[in-house]
Amino acid sequence: MRSRKHFYRTHLLSSLFILSSGVAVSASSPVTSQSTLIASDAFTGSAYGWAVSSDGDTAVVSAFADYDGLGAAYVYERTDSGWKEVSKLTASDGSGPANGEPGDSLGMGASISGNTIVLGAPLNDHSGGTDSGGVYVYVKPASGWPAAMTETVKLTAPGGGAEKAFGGSVSIKGNTLVVGATGKKNAPDSGEVFVYDGSGANWSHKVTLSGSGLQGSDRFGAIVDTDGNTIVVGAFGTSTSQGSVYVYNKPASGWAANTTQDAVLVAGDGVPNDYFGGSVAVDGNTILVGANGDDDAGGKSGSAYLFTRSGSDWVEQSKLTASDAKAADNFGYAVDIAGDTLVVGASNFESSGAEAIYLFRRSDNSWKEEVRLNHPDDQADSKFGLSVAVDDSESFIMTGAMRADAGPDRMQKTAGAAYLYELEKVSKPAPANKDSGGGGGGSLGLWGLLALLGFRSYRNKK
Repeated sequence: MRSRKHFYRTHLLSSLFILSSGVAVSASSPVTSQSTLIASDAFTGSAYGWAVSSDGDTAVVSAFADYDGLGAAYVYERTDSGWKEVSKLTASDGSGPANGEPGDSLGMGASISGNTIVLGAPLNDHSGGTDSGGVYVYVKPASGWPAAMTETVKLTAPGGGAEKAFGGSVSIKGNTLVVGATGKKNAPDSGEVFVYDGSGANWSHKVTLSGSGLQGSDRFGAIVDTDGNTIVVGAFGTSTSQGSVYVYNKPASGWAANTTQDAVLVAGDGVPNDYFGGSVAVDGNTILVGANGDDDAGGKSGSAYLFTRSGSDWVEQSKLTASDAKAADNFGYAVDIAGDTLVVGASNFESSGAEAIYLFRRSDNSWKEEVRLNHPDDQADSKFGLSVAVDDSESFIMTGAMRADAGPDRMQKTAGAAYLYELEKVSKPAPANKDSGGGGGGSLGLWGLLALLGFRSYRNKK
């Protein structure tokens, strides 16, 4: 364990652990300012920035490898002087590595809606079995977020199941909570998604979703997102990793045991190893799907697809690629959308290749790339763009960089960081409600689990 950690907790940057700096963009860029978020107790290898999520004046950044895999997440609130860390979230029953195995990995999935934050710990052991997994729900107290907090309530998969990896991906919006469980490496089933309804400490399991025609390697549930009325589930392993996305619409009577898929989305030009569905996001009548393995501009240059609802059908509207696309960019590794704003992450998990995020905005039903943002310090191999979020207000976007340096000290090297970009205001009607972090995320959900369990290169090698 990290016996020197408490020294660094007080040694770092006083109580406001935000580094604000200008961002080098063109005069036409919609970005007005940039802030860097680091953990108050930043420590090398914590994977801080793995998942990011926001709702209004609150943001959450997870660090699933904190304390050698025990995991944690950090809560930030907007103040008159900038974004301030207000709380560190941990599990009351968390366990670290043992017998050569990783810890619980709390924060592999992370999402926020209103005053509720949910964190997935897919490697949590309990009576349901080894690595059955758990989801921890944190509700903001009336007095505000405390400096340190354990869960308000813990959820486990109905019936349990060893190596189920429940909590590898999570998304919450209002009274709807969605949890993905794809299982560990070589899982015998194709994965499941659990839907809960509730609030505060009271959550009721309503339905377990599974898709038709799935097989054990399809990775159904590796990534999930919901806007409360629609649930989208990625299954990037279908059809030799061509990939697909399953869509579920909330029935008028509410989520129930007989809920079945309303649509299965595929790319019109999809081919094997595109990994379509490796990242997903939904906002009202629009679904955004990443396909980081797409080869339009060379091997794994990547792309993202937009689908819009037309009556009861979902129709592919457009395909997005980077204006400077090239091989190995992995554009589409992370995606998120809110209203007329979307962001796409391009991050290479294996090397110091492309690391950037791309901001697009919609005008007259057409999406235009407005700016590419690189790591502010031009740090190679920081995994900048590995996770992204667009706030409902469309006033800022976030991204994580789980291997970025949090400071000059050797214990702060590769501790991870997150970057928040304020955007110029756009005059428009109020956007539809949307969780901006979702599974991930738009968190990346189970990608971290894939890496953790020894197949880090699953999406990056053919």
